[in-house]
Amino acid sequence: MPDHPGPRSLFLRVLLVQAGVLAVLTVATAWLAPQVTWVALAGGSLALAANLVFGVLALTKRRSAGAVLSAFLVAEIGKFFVVVLGFAWLFRSFPEQLHGLNAAVLLGAFAVILGAQWVAPIMFKSAPRR
Repeated sequence: MPDHPGPRSLFLRVLLVQAGVLAVLTVATAWLAPQVTWVALAGGSLALAANLVFGVLALTKRRSAGAVLSAFLVAEIGKFFVVVLGFAWLFRSFPEQLHGLNAAVLLGAFAVILGAQWVAPIMFKSAPRR
């Protein structure tokens, strides 16, 4: 039995950690600054959606190294487009709400959820067996 989870299992765990961090972030902003809760939720949801797109595109069945590499490149491009289109839509649809503190909260929530994406795999590492 392998000591490390498979890529699909790790992907689902990372998504669950990101969703949990987003829930905590949303509750914290609702408690501390209710007027910016939707902005934090939008920024975090955008990061979560981008990671979901990456995982779906990258984790299709591939066998050769070249196929895996091309799947990761396509997935990264898809993730990039989701982020660009998401931010463009938000700033175009809500220009009067997304300035000053709200813009900082939007980008901060996005960064926190992306940070959770990088920290989550470290949390799942188990101690080496002897």
